[in-house]
Formats: sequence, C-alpha cells, structure tokens
Amino acid sequence: MMTEKDFLDVFPQLKVDPELESLLGEVKVMKVSINPQKDCLRVYVLSRQWIHKKHIYHLEETIKEQFFANAPLRVKIIEKFQLSSQYTPENFLDVYRQSILLELKQYSALEYNMFYTAEITFSDPETMELVMTDSVVARDREHELVRVLIAKLDPECVYFTTTDPEKAYTDIDFAFAQIRQGGMEMREKDEKISLEFGVVGQETCGPGGMAYGLRSIPGVFQVIDDVRKYAPEAWIINYSNPAAIVAEATRRKYNNYKILNICDMPVAIMLSFAKMLGLEKYNDVDPVYFGLNHFGWWTHLYDKSGVDRMPELKEKIMKFGLAASHDKHHSDPSWRHTWENFKEILTDFPEYLPNTYLQYYLYAKESAEDMDPNYTRANMVMDGREKDMIEQAKLIRESGGKKEANLNLFNAFGDFIVDVACSIAYNNADRYLVIVENKGCIPQMPYDAMVEVPCYLRKWGPEPVTIGNIPQFQLGMMMQQVSSEKLIVDAYFEHSYQKALEAFTMNKTVPSAKVARKILDKMIEANKGYWPELH
Repeated sequence: MMTEKDFLDVFPQLKVDPELESLLGEVKVMKVSINPQKDCLRVYVLSRQWIHKKHIYHLEETIKEQFFANAPLRVKIIEKFQLSSQYTPENFLDVYRQSILLELKQYSALEYNMFYTAEITFSDPETMELVMTDSVVARDREHELVRVLIAKLDPECVYFTTTDPEKAYTDIDFAFAQIRQGGMEMREKDEKISLEFGVVGQETCGPGGMAYGLRSIPGVFQVIDDVRKYAPEAWIINYSNPAAIVAEATRRKYNNYKILNICDMPVAIMLSFAKMLGLEKYNDVDPVYFGLNHFGWWTHLYDKSGVDRMPELKEKIMKFGLAASHDKHHSDPSWRHTWENFKEILTDFPEYLPNTYLQYYLYAKESAEDMDPNYTRANMVMDGREKDMIEQAKLIRESGGKKEANLNLFNAFGDFIVDVACSIAYNNADRYLVIVENKGCIPQMPYDAMVEVPCYLRKWGPEPVTIGNIPQFQLGMMMQQVSSEKLIVDAYFEHSYQKALEAFTMNKTVPSAKVARKILDKMIEANKGYWPELH
C-alpha cells in the first residue's frame, strides 16, 4: 500500500522512450500490490490524459524486463483515467476504439470480431448503441462482450457470483429480485389441485396464484431484509410473482420504501402491439393503462409523434388476431392459445385492450375446461422451455464455452428491469407501467390498493400518472380482485384460515365457497413448510 505518487518517482530507474516518458509525466501511482500467489505485481495508476493500450502493454513488459527479469512474476498495470470535459463518450470512442480492439484481440478472437464489425451510434451524448451482426454464436456471446466493454470503460464495475448475502449486498445501489419458492414442483401442485375441482389452474391467477403468493411472501421478505442489512438505501426492484400479492405484502411491512414491484407481461404485450403497428420496441408507444398486476386494460397507445394508435390496432386485431412477440416461449401452443383468446375478449368488451390474463377471469369456466388436469402449464415448461434452457447451458459448460448455444431464446424481457433501474439511477424520468400504491390515481379504488399504472421513474422513485374515474364494469372487477388479494395477505400476517377462505371465495375464478374450502384444505396439505400455519 502507498499514498499517491508520481509514476516516475515510484520507478525512478525506469528507462523508456521519450513518447512514453512524456505520457508518464501525467500519471500517478495510487497503489502497488502483489496477489496472494505472489506471481503478479499490480500497479494501479491514474492518468489525466488517455494512454493507448499498446503503451500500457509495452510499459508492463519494460518493468518486467528491467526490474523482475529473473523472477516468476507478471506485471499488470490497472489504469484509470480522469479526463477533461472536452471528452464526450462519442469523441472519446473515436480515439479509444483501436485500444479496445487491441485488448479484445488478446482476450478473445470472437469478441474482437463482434466489436470490429459492430455498428456504433450515439442516440444521445451519454448513450452508446452497439448493433452487432446477428448469428447464433454472436447471440450467445453478446452479453460477454458487453461485460468486457463495461469492465474496460468502467473498471470499478466488478462481476462475481456468490451465495453469501453480505458479499452480494454490501454497498450495492440496486438489487434485482426474482425468486420461485417451491420451484416448478409446487407450481405443478398449485395448478393440478385447482383443476381437480374444475377451477383455473394457473401460476398467478385464481387459487394457484394465492397459493404461490403465500409461499413467495416470506422468501421476498428474506431478500429485502438481507439487502436492508447490508445496503439500507439500495433500491430493490422485484420481479417475483405473483407481483400483486407480493406488492401488497411489501407495502404493509416496508411501506415499499425504495421497493418497486414490476412485471414484464405488459412489456410482452406492448411489444406485440408495437410490431403490429410497424414499430420496433415496446417503448415506441406511450401507454395509458390502468388495473392491477395481470389484471388491467389499455385505454390509449400513443406513438412518439403523439398520435393515438389504439383505433388502428383494434382494427388489426379484429381482422388478424394478436400477433405474438418474438420470444421463443411465447410461441409455444399454450401461449398461441392465449394470443388467440385476445380477439375474443376484445369482441365481447371492445372499449379497451385487455391484459391477456383477463381470459382466466372473464372466461373462468371455459379456461378450466381447456386445461389438461394431468398435464398443466408447469409440465409444459418443465418439458419444454426449462429443459431446453438447461440443455443449452450444459452444452456451454461442458465445451468450455466453445459450443454454439443460444440462451437468449429463453430471455423474454429481462432488459425491462434494467431499463427501470436506469431511469431511477440517472433520473431519466422515463415512463413505464409499474405497481404502486394508488393514492388517488384511480379515485374510486381504495387509497392503499396496489395498482398498475404508468409512472415516471425518478431518482426518488415512481411518479404515477393520474388515471381518473374508470367505468363501472372494470371498477367492479378490480374491487373484487383487490379484495381477494388483500384478504390473502391478511391470511399471511394473521395466520388466519378464515381470511384465506374468504380470499379464495372472493376470487372470480372460484364458483362457490364450498369449492373454495375444498381447494384451500388441499393446498394447506401440499404447502406444508412453505405457508404459515393457518388457524
């Protein structure tokens, strides 16, 4: 360890050519250390002018030759730059690109070629857009290239994996949470128990959603408690289902302080909308939307010129149905059936565009009858998407990264959570559909209801758009659903069998209290060890 010193004072006997000596005159040594294996000397430097990587490599070799020629020791220069404001990211890349290419060439020929052939543009001074040539290999390695570029452009960004909460969460700014308590095995039980009694067997809707919610709450609480212990002011962005129930639970326990519950299903649907309108991205449209999670309606869809494209889209859907987004798992048979049902909902209720999950509530009897009680959606995922993903990952591991695989086929809309975090981190005030406490956004709904509405995301959190009064039909449905969700959260906190029964009975997918009780009793047995004990 050492205090900051001029580079040439740390290495006074170093002999270099005049060009490099001139560059080193602006360089400070922040720290010198040796690794635990005693085979690598690390020199941490700070420079107020940019130095090409070829000079850094030459400097490493020179120090090695002149001072450690006979020692089994590598020399590694870890550079950091503090450049003047005259450098924007765009003009900096002009001079830095060849240096990056040199580094990439030493790291991996594949990443080198990907970056070499990439088209780089700047949508704004701070945002670099990298468009790479599409191929199976490139799709598998694009995230690695991005990782390497971030590591080079922002060396303070460190990547690691761990199961230690202290190491994972200490001093973080954001935590992305997505858990599945009980795994696919318990999802399968949720679905099949419901279907045994002729009720919709679905992951987040009906009795299955409530069973999943009672399992998810303690797991999400554990994540939040761990994050708060080691990073009290970190933002927690929660992707865990069922988002509506989880959001209500986190509201009660933590007042959702720096906790934002989000869902990517509106993103998936909006991507389909955008594609049908000839647009590229889900955020090429600005939605007006109201509802609860997996339970809402679009009232308007504005393009970036301010034109409401809703009438045009309705007309297309009535002619052709809703086109699925590009993601692989949204093209399988069960999802195709969901997209087909969209037209039926719009035919019966043409005022607004519905969230696809409304099919389970509006057509509960028909939905249950369409489902195979012996082979549910959980089985389809385990035998399809999950199996394929595991096999692809295995190929990569066993080949040391040489096998061609495409895990991005299974990456539906994970970028959404990053977009949300960026809007908060950089105070972008971008507009997204997220889950927030109502607080008057929809005046007829309870003040403390967790609703899903457009919000501008700022550094201090979401700023919801006021929706105003909504029609009686949608209001009635939402009141019934939010009551069911609040009752199941009551059941969790109060360990109340009665509240759980009321929640199951209140849910629109359940035909009677007698059926509700039968499902609940069987769910209690199946969920021992996951649910709180109800009495």
